[in-house]
Amino acid sequence: MKRVLKIIFLTFVFTSASLAQTNLVTNPGFEDSVNIGWRLNAWGGAAGRLFNETGDNVISGNISAKVIVDTTGDKVEKVSLMTDTIKNVPDGELILTVLARTETKENLPFKLSLKCVSEDGQRKWYGGEQILLSTTPQKVTFIVSPDSKYRANIFVRLSCGLEKGTYIFDDVFFGKNEDVHPPVPEGRRLREIVADKYPEGNVYIGGASQSAYWGTFSEEILNREFSYITPANDFKQTYVHPEPGVFRWATPDGWVQKAKANGQVIRMHSPIGPQCSKWAKEDSRTPEELSQNLTEYVTALCQHYNNESNILWMDVVNETIDANTGEWKGPKPGTDSWENPWTIIGFDTTYSETFQPPLYIKMAFELANKYAPNIKQIINQHGSMNDAAWDKVKKLVTYLRDNGLRVDGIGFQAHVDAGWEKENNDSGVNNLTALGNLIEWAHSHNLEFHITENNVYLRGENVGDWEKQAETFRAILSTVLAHRSTGVVTWNTWMIRDSDGKASDRTPTLFFADGSPKPAYYAVQDVLENPVSVNESSDKIPTRFVLEQNYPNPFSAGGGATTTIKYSIPSIVGTAHELSLQLTVYDVLGRKIATLVNGYKAPGNYQITFNAKNLPSGTYFYRLKAGDFSVTKKMILLK
Repeated sequence: MKRVLKIIFLTFVFTSASLAQTNLVTNPGFEDSVNIGWRLNAWGGAAGRLFNETGDNVISGNISAKVIVDTTGDKVEKVSLMTDTIKNVPDGELILTVLARTETKENLPFKLSLKCVSEDGQRKWYGGEQILLSTTPQKVTFIVSPDSKYRANIFVRLSCGLEKGTYIFDDVFFGKNEDVHPPVPEGRRLREIVADKYPEGNVYIGGASQSAYWGTFSEEILNREFSYITPANDFKQTYVHPEPGVFRWATPDGWVQKAKANGQVIRMHSPIGPQCSKWAKEDSRTPEELSQNLTEYVTALCQHYNNESNILWMDVVNETIDANTGEWKGPKPGTDSWENPWTIIGFDTTYSETFQPPLYIKMAFELANKYAPNIKQIINQHGSMNDAAWDKVKKLVTYLRDNGLRVDGIGFQAHVDAGWEKENNDSGVNNLTALGNLIEWAHSHNLEFHITENNVYLRGENVGDWEKQAETFRAILSTVLAHRSTGVVTWNTWMIRDSDGKASDRTPTLFFADGSPKPAYYAVQDVLENPVSVNESSDKIPTRFVLEQNYPNPFSAGGGATTTIKYSIPSIVGTAHELSLQLTVYDVLGRKIATLVNGYKAPGNYQITFNAKNLPSGTYFYRLKAGDFSVTKKMILLK
């Protein structure tokens, strides 16, 4: 299931001293009676009662708040314990925490939420995910970043009431999320691995975010993990050039300075395509007006950033072709649709009878070539691996080069569903095979290849299947890295946490909303640490001993408490055809837990599944030993 709330079971004395100085909640510990700073809100026929709780039932300090829900409602929000108005809440990411439990009944529904009211009375609600409380105290956390206009008046709501029951609350904290940091994953940071493993500069591993998440966990993770970044929407025409003669540089300039401070390079996601201003989408626009508008934006953008040394790439055009039909994307009525008005400018009918691309593409590359010669220039394409679209992209590259224009790379926006790697394209070719073929084509035509926007959606029967999501991320990145020796390859994850962006309900990223790493993160980490080359195969005799990191890692009871360990045995001159080896698992005290392999093995590549269902959670080590060779790695079991 989607994880928005972080739940921690507590068995010790609860404290929040480090946060108390910045707590915006009046009477957060209820020690001054629950009637100071708090009130009960019930509606829709529901009813509740609010008490001071003392004695053995208190969670923290001398007093807790007790809410008894008397009437069953049909929604969780029917009864809420609410704060008085909190005025003028500061900008930045906010954190709301509460200690909560039930008094006698297990599995009562509960969630944290905010009611936000602007100065002019407009309302907006932000809610965490519903959870089930038990008689054991839990610390529940909700991380949120309300729109600026809705920070004038905020009410914190501890929302309960789906059924009759008694709730105990204590130690509420609501304030800026600046003294709290996201969990740091096991192993090396992704940017550290890239710097160590790929010093030739042919591999770039990046993350995309946007200025809305400055000052949040997402920015902290972006800087911690990635040396290559994509500001998602902040270089697009929609922001930079909303109408003729108007330019806004503050936010994109801010990205450039932040990237310099953090040692990061940038790909400007700044294409001519559907990401255009509403002015350009208006149905009354003429070819002449659109030509002038395009020229203004591309020229100004290129001149403004051409000499910024940490901007390596720019998307010149994007989503020019329908991913499914292979037809050119065009305009739609009104200004609210995902449309591409630039085809109104016209088509190049002089190139050939069978290939007549929109003129705006050539115009955009002419301007980018002229005014941004220091920045590599990319054609970015959305969608699937269907031949209909990519065949047209290939023809487009040839067309532009035939017109004397420079094209440096092609990009694939890999917004895919879990299991994509097992599906076929429109020609019946497996998607991964088609992806590998496309990378080979790009490199053979002196083009870099970029995965510009990779996320993996979980929906339908795949909701909550973190391992399946991890496998899709693993398969895509493995395919990209396998071609690193023939040209530049880049991979960029789209958004940082599951709470970022419009598709948060599909939990598509490497990190949960609370900033903790998902199995997908560890899959990416493992692929970077143990890349495969395009000419390596499972039946090729290895040239060295290899013990790979187990996958998944960490592994859990939810995944069957199993993990896979791969290892390779080389053919060594002067030895017997088979080698005697041992693969053994130990606990942190050095005690042998299991012997997975003990005997002779022929040279080759192997894998074995380790089942830990009878072991407690914790850290374990596995060691491969053959003659003088010995290597040990760590794995983590969660239950």
